[in-house]
Amino acid sequence: MIYIDPPYNTGKDFIYKDSFKKNLFEYEKDGGQRNKDGARLVSNPETSGRFHSDWLSMMLPRLKLARNLLANNGVIFISIDDGEVANLRKLCDETFGENNFISQIIWHNSSRVSDYIAIEHEYVLVYAKNISFLESWRIKRKESEDILSGIKKIRKGRGSVEDGIKFIKQKIEYYRKKDKENKTKLYSWLSNYVNIDEDWQVYYPVDLTGEGAGPPRKFGGKLIPAPEGRHWMGQDYIDQLFEEGRIVYRNDRAYRKLYIQESEDNLKSIVTIPTRRGSEYLKGLLGKDIFDKPKPYDLVKHFAKFALGDCDIALDFFAGSATTAHAVMQLNAEDGGNRRFVMVQLPEICNEESEASKAGYKTISDIAKERIRRTGEEIVNEEHDSSRNCDVGFRVLKVDTSNMKDVYYTPDQTDQENLANLVDNIKSDRTHEDLLFQVLIDWGVDLALPISNEVIQNKKIFFVDGNVLIACFETSVTEELVKELADRKPERVVFRNGGFVSDSVKINAEQIFKQLSPRTDIKVI
Repeated sequence: MIYIDPPYNTGKDFIYKDSFKKNLFEYEKDGGQRNKDGARLVSNPETSGRFHSDWLSMMLPRLKLARNLLANNGVIFISIDDGEVANLRKLCDETFGENNFISQIIWHNSSRVSDYIAIEHEYVLVYAKNISFLESWRIKRKESEDILSGIKKIRKGRGSVEDGIKFIKQKIEYYRKKDKENKTKLYSWLSNYVNIDEDWQVYYPVDLTGEGAGPPRKFGGKLIPAPEGRHWMGQDYIDQLFEEGRIVYRNDRAYRKLYIQESEDNLKSIVTIPTRRGSEYLKGLLGKDIFDKPKPYDLVKHFAKFALGDCDIALDFFAGSATTAHAVMQLNAEDGGNRRFVMVQLPEICNEESEASKAGYKTISDIAKERIRRTGEEIVNEEHDSSRNCDVGFRVLKVDTSNMKDVYYTPDQTDQENLANLVDNIKSDRTHEDLLFQVLIDWGVDLALPISNEVIQNKKIFFVDGNVLIACFETSVTEELVKELADRKPERVVFRNGGFVSDSVKINAEQIFKQLSPRTDIKVI
């Protein structure tokens, strides 16, 4: 599941680092549309001819990438207001396909006055990666077993609907215990209300006609003329109802099988959660009102209940104060699930005059991290049973350049004085942890796996998820250490290119693993 709350296009300036659009870069920089770091500075007044285009240009590449990241049964939820909802629908239709549109949910959240009308809602667009994989989202129905299954017009005019349902239910329960003769009496008595088959499935009268004359239709293979002055619905529609076992034709009347719509198990098109709930909760959690209009975490949790399996991943690449992370952690705590989250947020600097800056938060990312920490503390400290998931750990990763030194010269351009700089191919300011995570990414290993370390022969060795990966980035690695690591029989092992005590040890390392742990995948960086 992806949930995003992108910046609404309100006519104010918004800044984003756009790595997708490289053309016209120098032009935009010279014209003051980019700062020295490449962040695009979008002056976006409503009078601009590109008022909508600038915002959509920011959204389109991100939505395309989001679609690629979704699982086949994945779903994306996008919060938006009236300003761009129509344009965003078109953008999502182009990106995800019109056939993968699920809903435009009305989020009834507040009451604010515009120039002409009191606005009490925003929207959440919902699209699937591939709607054919969303069978679990279909409205669930079950066959009724008795008359209590929702017929609201029974005994109309003879007391309240509730009284009528209660009365007829009592009759059915009474006659179900009797013999066939009494069951026949029951059929006769209820004939004006319902039709009940031998398996006690309930059918209620349905009018499948409209005004005006029309041809006969086949009901279960029997050609039936329409009542005078009426016409039957289309034959294809009637055939479909028969094929699905949803109608019968008895006693010169059409009856439709009654189902109960289990609406509590399905997402509704209108969600009522006040916006202020998000601000009130975050203020209570962090002690100050330091973030402008965060989304209520229970809004995202509501969506996550429907879109996420017990072990699925939620992504939010406009993370803000990490509302989505909060929602996932809270949902796990409530039902014992093991869902995970990925939050992406630019390290946007907080205004020096803002309450966030005064409270010690330098960037929006700092606010998000602190919220996740405090939410985790609340979950752990709450009274809970053993079935609750109180794993509230998280990792913070920052996008950076490669750990490897940049090579600018070919061998014939390198002089004797520069040779010493080429002995080690790793940048001097990088830690062993930096190297480890680059290896995890290169190898496609889950970044959330547990990591431990041991000191073996005075060298720090990393162990990822037990023996999934062993990493040694120390220098002066000996054959004895290589043999000890090979005895652990890891799935993968990685060493530093310049980390071996000699070239012979580096050459022998591969042979040692072939002998002691032939299934191990070896990597040298």
